[in-house]
Amino acid sequence: MNDDKRAELLMDHYNTTFELILYHWKARNRLFALLLGMLAVMALDAAKPHSLANLANHYIEKTFVSDSAKDVVKAGPQITEWLDFSAVGSLSWFVLLCLVIQYYQRSIHVDRQYKYVADIEERLTKLLGSDSIITREGKAYRTASGAPDATTGDRRPAYLKAIGPLYAYVFPLLLSALVIGKLWLDWHSPDWSSGNVSAWLNLAFGLAIVMYNILYMVWVTWKK
Repeated sequence: MNDDKRAELLMDHYNTTFELILYHWKARNRLFALLLGMLAVMALDAAKPHSLANLANHYIEKTFVSDSAKDVVKAGPQITEWLDFSAVGSLSWFVLLCLVIQYYQRSIHVDRQYKYVADIEERLTKLLGSDSIITREGKAYRTASGAPDATTGDRRPAYLKAIGPLYAYVFPLLLSALVIGKLWLDWHSPDWSSGNVSAWLNLAFGLAIVMYNILYMVWVTWKK
């Protein structure tokens, strides 16, 4: 097989690989948006306990409960909650854990694949000759202008360099702080004193989220 054929096959593989990276990159961004939404809901619940539960139960009562059923409830000794939010709270913790796992999994996969396509670019450059400019995800990405040059090292603008640590360290640390704070507030809730199973599930899910944050930061630190 001559060099032209090798270059053609390698270029096809390069294009396919980059399409897969783009798919996972978009999925990672969607997961990040969902994570922010879940964190906003949990932060609101931590700031104003039972506000979401009251709002949801009021909506259920207004929308789905008949007037006769409302009269029966009002005639009772106390107002009944239509939705058990202790179980819903555990479900939200579980959903948050799943989102965190998927987000970090996609992030690591995308980062590893970028290094892979950079290696493919180097191989293509050798096959096509020194005049090749296929260095977009490798050498050219780390230059100051984004155009290929002879400089070495990371010479990207300072703004671009500052974005990476936000996702790699700041976000996991803030997420861990929010999770620990929410667990601390839950620790002082009546659910703990009553031995509620959902409270222990929330603790397990929260600690798992913190563990995955730590593992991701360790990977980011030592991946080179």
